[in-house]
Amino acid sequence: MLRGLFAHFTETRVNAVNAKVVATSMGVDVDERHTTRSVDPEGSLLVEVRGEQTLRIAGTQFDDGPRITRINDFRIDMQPAGTFLVVTHQDRPGVIAAISTLLARNDVNIAGIELGRDRPRGHAVMLMEIDDPVGAELLEEVRETAMLDQLRQVRL
Repeated sequence: MLRGLFAHFTETRVNAVNAKVVATSMGVDVDERHTTRSVDPEGSLLVEVRGEQTLRIAGTQFDDGPRITRINDFRIDMQPAGTFLVVTHQDRPGVIAAISTLLARNDVNIAGIELGRDRPRGHAVMLMEIDDPVGAELLEEVRETAMLDQLRQVRL
């Protein structure tokens, strides 16, 4: 996991042996723990990133490749490859329609959508895979129009 994360941000060749050293040299503390507690699919890996906010991502390896199975407390199922809009919002009618309408008006094609929520009309997360990255102005328009809590564009 560390190799995949840091290889894009350094000239150093990152491998399983030096990944913790590279992370430390970049100012990242790594705390590795093992547990037998079953929260996610067997063989899953949980990554917790602490900063201004805490982000917890769980994933595992299935026959068809790696999958992300949880973001914070939301259960999802996504292949970690491509460009995604990662959205948190209140679960209410019209959110997906508002986002997809703005994307369509700007010729942005949606490749797939994965949804998770804590309860009906509670908090929700949406991972919308798009074919091409979008600009900051469109991201802000989408966030405001759809009344989203958070909106981030992520390329995996």
